[in-house]
Amino acid sequence: MANTLTILCDAPCIEPPFNMKHLHQFLNGNAYLVPYICSQEGIRRIEKLASDSKPDQILIVTGQCPAAKTLLATLPSLANYPVEILDISPFQSETVAAAHILFKLKQSKKRAPRRLKKIYDDAVLVIGGGVAGVQAALDLAEAEKTVYLVERAVSIGGIMSQLDKTFPTLDCSICILGPKLADVGRNPKIELLTLTEVKSVKGTAGHFDVTLTLHPRYVDMNRCTGCGACAEVCPVILPNEWDLNLKPRKCIHILFAQSIPLRSTIDMNHCIKCQLCVQACEKDAINLEDEEREKKIKVGAIVMAPGLDPFDASKRPSLGYGRFENVFTNIDFERIVCASGPTGGQLIRPDGKPIKRVAFIQCVGSRDIRFNRYCSGYCCMASIKEAMLIKESVPEAKISIFFNDIRAAGKGFEELYLRAQERGITFVKGLPSKIEEDPETKNLILWFEEMVEGKPKSAEEFDFIILATAVEPDSQIDQLARILGIKRDSLGFASERHPTWGAIETSVPGIFMAGGVQGPKDIPETVAQASGAAARALALLHRLSISKNA
Repeated sequence: MANTLTILCDAPCIEPPFNMKHLHQFLNGNAYLVPYICSQEGIRRIEKLASDSKPDQILIVTGQCPAAKTLLATLPSLANYPVEILDISPFQSETVAAAHILFKLKQSKKRAPRRLKKIYDDAVLVIGGGVAGVQAALDLAEAEKTVYLVERAVSIGGIMSQLDKTFPTLDCSICILGPKLADVGRNPKIELLTLTEVKSVKGTAGHFDVTLTLHPRYVDMNRCTGCGACAEVCPVILPNEWDLNLKPRKCIHILFAQSIPLRSTIDMNHCIKCQLCVQACEKDAINLEDEEREKKIKVGAIVMAPGLDPFDASKRPSLGYGRFENVFTNIDFERIVCASGPTGGQLIRPDGKPIKRVAFIQCVGSRDIRFNRYCSGYCCMASIKEAMLIKESVPEAKISIFFNDIRAAGKGFEELYLRAQERGITFVKGLPSKIEEDPETKNLILWFEEMVEGKPKSAEEFDFIILATAVEPDSQIDQLARILGIKRDSLGFASERHPTWGAIETSVPGIFMAGGVQGPKDIPETVAQASGAAARALALLHRLSISKNA
């Protein structure tokens, strides 16, 4: 005979004609009245009732409360009990609702008790090796948790590894990130899995069975030392996608100098199998017959941090990206201005001419009903930062930033904006309509209308134009959302469990999120949320461990 613990939620969200106190009287001692089951006091009361009565199952009676099921599913203290949520709002009266509840209780007594097996895996899967995934993994490892850090690229680091400086302090980006990447590589609690994607996820909070697909690197990670001898003899030269195709690389290559893991990879799509790399490798690390394989892991929680993708500026053909050689995106420019970039940090055009007149165009792909309605958040400060970097290298440069609105809401952001104005950087309110190219000089003619003073449309000539592009949900978010079973919002980003008190949690208990997967963020906000996601995962595993040992 099954013993059912019945809880009535007494909260103002229970709409008329229902009064839970009256319903409690109708049930004649067959239920417990608990005010606000979603409050801390309500949760403690339910946990105590379950501990004292040791039921075979729990029935929660409430109204249309979307939080009830998710909230109760994440309580480790109830992990051993089948929990059913009963929404009484469809019933016509308290009498009908009471009769339905009593019938369910009578039926349950005829069934044999059904107890759930305690399940708990003390490891965490972190999806994405950008700054969010790296920070989350390090925080979890510091708490002595086993971490599987999965990244589909050949190295961790993400977009931050491609930046020259960060705002608002103008600190070296890789100087900040590089030590973090190295910490990941040498931490014994972190198993780093690059060139890896999540194939399937099954289970619930506390016990997820995960299948990973490991794509071939064609280089033995245990034998390769990253010496680069193989790249020296490789005859195949390709555009380096990490440098936005502005710099060459070999078919066998290390992505960038601070790559973690610092191991070579063969681009098999372009490999001619000349065997020269095999002959050059003294460690016998090259394996041209390497194959895709699978790896199965068990984790108690998941942190998803796949990051963001930049908007394809060629979708705005009037701005000339991809057609005019001196029109670049802000990410392109980060590689150009960087000392390790294609020009060694020299601010020159592809034709070798120095950059003297520069225009920045904001909101390319953002706040645009044709593409993305939202503000991408980072772009205003990124352009101001890049303009300041130009001023540092070329103090006499004429720089104009064409903007919709300047949004400088973060700590130190307004101060950087004011410093830029003091340095003589011009801010023009008005988004240009088109860019033309002088076929002889390759200079760019920018057509715009100044909105504040209402001046008619005019043209101005520049040497170099930088487009501040939007950021969009990661290209793999569709597939990842289906695998994890999470919900997405109308913009394509992952939906939070609750915008206020569940902003780090996804719609699936035990799966947390950090960084751009939730929406556009700058680096400080991303790092803070990553630490928050790690803390929430640790709290879940801690509660599960208490439940397991109880």
